Amino acid sequence: MLLKALGLYSLNWLAKDVFNIYLERGYDFGDIETLKKLLKSLKSFDWSTQTSPLSSLGGMKGVDKAHDMLLGIFNKKSSLLEDKQATLQNF
Repeated sequence: MLLKALGLYSLNWLAKDVFNIYLERGYDFGDIETLKKLLKSLKSFDWSTQTSPLSSLGGMKGVDKAHDMLLGIFNKKSSLLEDKQATLQNF
């Protein structure tokens, strides 16, 4: 799925979201560890053309839906990181 238009478009849109998170939270763009932490939630996503939840989507409407799915997974992990940082900043 990564090499199909659907995967490329949806990940490109997600990259824009990651960029905006970096800007909003003031993360250092050179910090690879932060990027790894942010993207870790997508590691277990099924990208197989046969079994991926994205495999039944098509066209730009499908890309929009795929982006929403990936963003939902990403935001769960991202918000957990933000909560941990907020907790640490309170001390």
